[in-house]
Amino acid sequence: MKVLSLKMFLEDILEESEFEVNANYPNEAYGDLMALVTKHKLNNKTGNAIIKFFNNYSNLASSPLPVSIEQGRKYMDKYEPTKFDISTNLCNKL
Repeated sequence: MKVLSLKMFLEDILEESEFEVNANYPNEAYGDLMALVTKHKLNNKTGNAIIKFFNNYSNLASSPLPVSIEQGRKYMDKYEPTKFDISTNLCNKL
Protein backbone atom coordinates (compact mmCIF):
# COMPACT_ATOMS: atom_id res chain seq x y z
CA MET A 1 0.00 0.00 0.00
CA LYS A 2 1.45 3.33 -1.04
CA VAL A 3 1.13 6.06 1.55
CA LEU A 4 0.91 9.59 0.21
CA SER A 5 2.72 12.26 2.11
CA LEU A 6 0.59 14.92 3.73
CA LYS A 7 2.11 17.58 1.53
CA MET A 8 1.45 15.61 -1.68
CA PHE A 9 -2.15 14.96 -0.71
CA LEU A 10 -2.87 18.61 0.07
CA GLU A 11 -1.07 19.76 -3.09
CA ASP A 12 -3.28 17.45 -5.16
CA ILE A 13 -6.42 18.85 -3.59
CA LEU A 14 -5.33 22.51 -3.80
CA GLU A 15 -3.63 22.12 -7.20
CA GLU A 16 -6.18 24.10 -9.19
CA SER A 17 -6.78 26.67 -6.49
CA GLU A 18 -5.31 30.11 -5.98
CA PHE A 19 -7.10 30.32 -2.65
CA GLU A 20 -5.01 31.44 0.32
CA VAL A 21 -5.77 32.05 3.96
CA ASN A 22 -3.69 34.86 5.37
CA ALA A 23 -2.36 33.72 8.70
CA ASN A 24 1.08 32.92 9.96
CA TYR A 25 0.69 29.18 10.52
CA PRO A 26 3.24 27.04 12.35
CA ASN A 27 3.95 25.10 9.13
CA GLU A 28 2.89 24.79 5.50
CA ALA A 29 0.75 21.67 6.04
CA TYR A 30 -1.27 23.44 8.75
CA GLY A 31 -1.89 26.42 6.45
CA ASP A 32 -2.79 24.20 3.50
CA LEU A 33 -5.28 22.24 5.60
CA MET A 34 -6.97 25.42 6.83
CA ALA A 35 -7.07 26.80 3.26
CA LEU A 36 -8.72 23.56 2.13
CA VAL A 37 -11.28 23.67 4.96
CA THR A 38 -12.05 27.35 4.33
CA LYS A 39 -12.19 27.17 0.52
CA HIS A 40 -14.53 24.19 0.46
CA LYS A 41 -16.50 25.30 3.51
CA LEU A 42 -15.87 21.97 5.21
CA ASN A 43 -17.54 21.45 8.55
CA ASN A 44 -15.56 20.58 11.67
CA LYS A 45 -16.50 16.89 11.49
CA THR A 46 -15.12 16.56 7.95
CA GLY A 47 -11.95 18.51 8.79
CA ASN A 48 -11.37 16.37 11.87
CA ALA A 49 -11.76 13.24 9.72
CA ILE A 50 -9.02 14.56 7.39
CA ILE A 51 -6.75 15.19 10.39
CA LYS A 52 -7.42 11.69 11.73
CA PHE A 53 -6.73 10.15 8.32
CA PHE A 54 -3.36 11.88 8.05
CA ASN A 55 -2.35 11.09 11.58
CA ASN A 56 -3.17 7.40 11.00
CA TYR A 57 -1.30 7.07 7.71
CA SER A 58 1.62 9.48 7.99
CA ASN A 59 4.89 8.19 9.31
CA LEU A 60 5.60 11.33 11.30
CA ALA A 61 6.64 11.36 14.95
CA SER A 62 4.34 14.32 15.59
CA SER A 63 1.53 15.70 13.48
CA PRO A 64 2.05 19.05 11.73
CA LEU A 65 -1.71 19.56 11.82
CA PRO A 66 -3.86 21.07 14.54
CA VAL A 67 -5.44 18.71 17.06
CA SER A 68 -8.85 19.65 15.65
CA ILE A 69 -10.35 21.98 13.08
CA GLU A 70 -11.83 23.94 15.96
CA GLN A 71 -8.29 24.64 17.19
CA GLY A 72 -7.26 25.61 13.64
CA ARG A 73 -10.19 28.01 13.33
CA LYS A 74 -9.30 29.64 16.66
CA TYR A 75 -5.71 30.05 15.46
CA MET A 76 -6.98 31.53 12.19
CA ASP A 77 -9.33 33.92 14.00
CA LYS A 78 -6.36 35.47 15.79
CA TYR A 79 -4.90 36.52 12.44
CA GLU A 80 -7.94 37.27 10.31
CA PRO A 81 -9.00 40.91 10.54
CA THR A 82 -12.71 41.50 10.84
CA LYS A 83 -14.60 43.60 8.31
CA PHE A 84 -15.24 46.13 11.05
CA ASP A 85 -11.52 46.56 11.69
CA ILE A 86 -10.83 47.06 7.98
CA SER A 87 -13.62 49.62 7.62
CA THR A 88 -12.50 51.45 10.73
CA ASN A 89 -8.90 51.59 9.55
CA LEU A 90 -9.89 52.85 6.10
CA CYS A 91 -12.18 55.54 7.54
CA ASN A 92 -9.49 56.72 9.91
CA LYS A 93 -7.06 57.21 7.02
CA LEU A 94 -9.47 59.37 4.99
